[in-house]
Amino acid sequence: MNSKSTERINSNGKGNSARRFSKGEGVREKESQPNQETSISFYLSAFDICTRLNVSKSFFFEHVRKHLHPILIGRNVRFEESDVQKYIESRRL
Repeated sequence: MNSKSTERINSNGKGNSARRFSKGEGVREKESQPNQETSISFYLSAFDICTRLNVSKSFFFEHVRKHLHPILIGRNVRFEESDVQKYIESRRL
């Protein structure tokens, strides 16, 4: 047998050529329901939130951060954008 044409023997004794999969090939994603909306989460750094709210970093760490749930991605701390939006809505007069 050479490396290009390998053959597998089934339990019934018949051979069929083995297919080689590249990385990620052959893995199906879970199909979503057609009526379901898919939501994509975006994650923001403290700097992004400070820029969006037009506040200083010290104000963010003293006041705003208490209301948000941090997510650790590697060594980076991020906050979910939907949590930031909820915080903004809760502070609206």
